[in-house]
Amino acid sequence: MTALEAERKRWRDVLTRLISITQSLAERNLAFRGSSDKLFQPDNGNFLKEVELLAKFDPVLENHVSRIKDGDTHAHYLSKDIQNELIQLVSDRILTTIVTQVRDSKYFSIILDCTPDISHQEQMSIILRSVALKGQPEIKEHFLGFVNVEATTGLNLSTVILDKLTDLKIPFDDCRGQGWNILKQYVNITVKSWSDTRWESRLQSVHAVRYQASEIREALLEARQKINDPVAKVEAQSLAEEVGSYRFLICCVVWCEILSRTNTVNKLLQSASMQLDIAVQLISNAKASLTLYRDTGFSDAQTTARSICEEMNVEAVLKDKRLRTSKRHFSYEAPDEPVADALQNLEVNFFNIVVDSTIASIDERFETLNQVKTKYGVVLNFSTACQMSSDSLKGQCMQLEKTLTFNQDCDISGVDLANEIKTLPDLPSGNMTALELLSFLCEKNLEEIYPNLWIALRVAVTLPVTVASAERSFSKLKLIKSYLRSSMSQERLSGLAIMSINHDVGKQISYDDIIDDFASRKCRKGHF
Repeated sequence: MTALEAERKRWRDVLTRLISITQSLAERNLAFRGSSDKLFQPDNGNFLKEVELLAKFDPVLENHVSRIKDGDTHAHYLSKDIQNELIQLVSDRILTTIVTQVRDSKYFSIILDCTPDISHQEQMSIILRSVALKGQPEIKEHFLGFVNVEATTGLNLSTVILDKLTDLKIPFDDCRGQGWNILKQYVNITVKSWSDTRWESRLQSVHAVRYQASEIREALLEARQKINDPVAKVEAQSLAEEVGSYRFLICCVVWCEILSRTNTVNKLLQSASMQLDIAVQLISNAKASLTLYRDTGFSDAQTTARSICEEMNVEAVLKDKRLRTSKRHFSYEAPDEPVADALQNLEVNFFNIVVDSTIASIDERFETLNQVKTKYGVVLNFSTACQMSSDSLKGQCMQLEKTLTFNQDCDISGVDLANEIKTLPDLPSGNMTALELLSFLCEKNLEEIYPNLWIALRVAVTLPVTVASAERSFSKLKLIKSYLRSSMSQERLSGLAIMSINHDVGKQISYDDIIDDFASRKCRKGHF
């Protein structure tokens, strides 16, 4: 091996290790830099500390660090600019892999959501949902990065996402659906902080009070005895009285019950593999459960609250509030008479309102998803479609053809789709989901025999149910762009987020390709 080849191999080995360190820190959402950019300084940050650690055991980095210390090389590739460049190269390579997968899938849906970061800049998270066709069909949701947006109007967001897709060379004509944040949040009672992006944390907050009310009250009473601050003493006494009150316990039990009934459905809907037909059924069941709870829930909550009061040794009564008298003005409509009974007032003005609001919110989501499901009913309710008459089946297939038509271009033929459904072989199960049917066609190599059904199913399973993936990306945003890293550039933020969220894709990329990209920049070809 010539000296030039040996030197080139040494530099590639060094850069391979630096890329690996970059990926490791990004996947764990750790800061790269400290207040110093020099090796063997106590505050030089995680990146250089990782280099120092590996140099103790790895001969390649040991040799590289020794050359830097001895002054034998000035191109050490450990600076902050090189770190940014490596982050950009790795994230670009991950994006290239994702874009290739999306193009191979052809049809995709867009999931968007926005939130302000620590520096009060509005960040839009972009997720693409598609069906991977290599091997068994699999639903994939890919994070494409954060984009800083100046305004969250529909026009501006549309412009930003179209520009992003154009930059990535992903044809928008293949987009078949979009998802936006429509979740409603209800909880107002908690004893601990909750996550801004994780809805189910609200249940955990209320759950802590519901099943530990007695312990919380005892802790507050003890605090009242031990603290010296008169203001804090009064607050502790007031909170202890509130936690031990019959009214508070009824409200807490009601909240916990409502959130428990919706939390399971909510967590299932957040799954990346959730399908529209299953989501509609889950929401329908949740609505039926809450409707039934409205009839008996308040009396059940009273019974539970009484048992907690007995455990605390407090009286289970509601205090009647004196009603204000006010001068009545003439009106053609008689005003509602105020409810004098405290228990009835709590039921009317709290329980009924909360349950009805929850049911209305669920019903709103059900109607929205059900409208979409109706358009794709022929492939989402496949067991029913197979039993339809020829005319009814043809009518639904023509409706789906119309849904999938844009600018005279249509993905499928409704007439051919109806014929394909009628000639399908016996299925393993009469109640298969769209994804299961898609997998069946793939397993039996029937894609070319039933091309219209194959395309219709692929489009149907890409339709998003929630924006949970975008919300989860905000958790990474808060970890990466923290208070101490608030001056981070947009390119670095998006690159680190891509590496962290798509770490499974990052493990598949080739370091050689990244090194070649690195060498092609500036004047580095002599090294690599």
